Amino acid sequence: MKITISREGKTASGGIGIVLEDVNYAFDGGLYAELLENRNFEAKRVRIKGDTVLTEEDGSYGWEAIGGAELKIKSDRPLFAENPHYLRLKAPAGGGVRNRAYGGFSLAAKTKYTLVFYVRSYDYRGKCAAGVYHGETAVSEKKVRLRADGKWRRFCFRLTVKQDVPDAEFRLTLSGEGTVHLDAFSLMPESAIKGIFRRDLAERIKALNPAFVRFPGGSGPDGYPWKETLRPVERRTQRANERALGSTLFHYGQTFGIGIYECFLFCEYLGSKPMPIVSLANGTEEDAIQDALDLLEFALGESETEWGRARREMGRTEPFRLEYLAVDGSGAEDLFSRYARFEKAIHARYPALKLVLLLGTNAPLDEASQLRLAEELAANGNFLYAAGERVPAPREWYLEHARLYDGYRRGLPMYAADLSANGGSEQENAIAEAAFLAGAEQNADVVLMSSYAPLLERKGYAHAGAGMIRFDGHGVFRTASMCVQELFLQETGNFVLKTASDDGNVFASASEREGGLTFLKAVNSGDEPLEAEIGGDYDFGAMTRIVRMDGGDESSCLPYEIAPVAPRALTLPPHTFSVIIFHK
Repeated sequence: MKITISREGKTASGGIGIVLEDVNYAFDGGLYAELLENRNFEAKRVRIKGDTVLTEEDGSYGWEAIGGAELKIKSDRPLFAENPHYLRLKAPAGGGVRNRAYGGFSLAAKTKYTLVFYVRSYDYRGKCAAGVYHGETAVSEKKVRLRADGKWRRFCFRLTVKQDVPDAEFRLTLSGEGTVHLDAFSLMPESAIKGIFRRDLAERIKALNPAFVRFPGGSGPDGYPWKETLRPVERRTQRANERALGSTLFHYGQTFGIGIYECFLFCEYLGSKPMPIVSLANGTEEDAIQDALDLLEFALGESETEWGRARREMGRTEPFRLEYLAVDGSGAEDLFSRYARFEKAIHARYPALKLVLLLGTNAPLDEASQLRLAEELAANGNFLYAAGERVPAPREWYLEHARLYDGYRRGLPMYAADLSANGGSEQENAIAEAAFLAGAEQNADVVLMSSYAPLLERKGYAHAGAGMIRFDGHGVFRTASMCVQELFLQETGNFVLKTASDDGNVFASASEREGGLTFLKAVNSGDEPLEAEIGGDYDFGAMTRIVRMDGGDESSCLPYEIAPVAPRALTLPPHTFSVIIFHK
């Protein structure tokens, strides 16, 4: 079979990004470095019974009495009105409470941790000990004598861990018999990026080098309570995460330790362009517009404006660099007309802002909608930067629609959002995703942007599909889909070349980078090896390197390099994704 590369092509645009959203325990228990679960006793048990959503207070979830202690959740005279529940601990000498946090967490040798908690005592004047344990052995703990004055008092300690502890837990115990009130615990590794983000997860995401970050996920018709996340962390009202409804994750909560401000900071750490999202269906039309303008003022406004001042109070005087705003149209009536009024209001204040409209529909986009968007763009070139359509689907759909965008209107800017294949093995799904991305890259004049979702998945806590990056309390694990995204993000150019294959099982795309580098991506989705001859209408140089992801078995999802054996020919094994690099 033959793969042909032509000098004819087009310039790549927005690129491949990621979606930062709180599903699969991506934030609490994930990217948010806080080690304790339900640290402020606000957990709720949420489940579906018939057509009814049942929500029950379950403030002691994640905590366990030890040494004969008794636990009770109370809410009178709370520490913080926004999170009113706290724990009453009644214990004999040596009794207390423990938290194993999502089934256990790891502590790293030579790492320091900051422990914070609040205690109120009315009559207990003894000591309490708080720290981290491995089994019954104290790894690091601090002791403090309490005042019996009925006031909430904050304690903050540094815990030093000298050795790796693979299965740790947190404990607080009383040295004598007594009763105390406890609230607002925090156990944060000092290695956390910006004091917020779990280091190994953050570094793995940064290594992807995503072009942009959409956050916080899909928004939804009720929007995202971003203004509430501008409060101090302890005063951000914890919510039940109803996106897990229908799963067995009844206690999935959101503490908003990662709020809108932290998302902007994370984008800066990654070196990626932020793309916050607002909902077009959030309240009245005027409400949706005002909420968006407030968010833009928070990000871009001078520090003396109302929302710019809120940013300054969080520690940031200068504005963030913001190029994109995503607009979620799901649930909006008369979508295009409502969006047109929204666009006019936003661009009247921020004319250079690039608006990305998420249509709330799955691909393929119907012809009538394509025509409507094309007409709107013809009348107003600033109408939108790209229209987003969701593309999560079975792996067979991805292979059948790998050249989906060949049939879209030329110049109609699209965003392939929430890309992820399902229904096959991890490697089979990733191969199908690679085929689809190759077709999207070939249509760079139509597909300006794409992103995989969900990005993260804590092992044992998935409810929204397989995450590109998998993790637990001990480490981070690569997946085949992550390998595909890495290769498309890193082994690529900025000028897309016209590429054709004469075999229906081979999906190919090529791009060129300054310095004489050409990257050819080739997917063989078939069951047989193929001998590929690579040609073109110009000299793109000699083959210097091949990086291949083999989808043949569960252990081979890591890309590896292969030395070329011929200047313009190679074997494409079955069910593989290869990137062939040429240099001129």
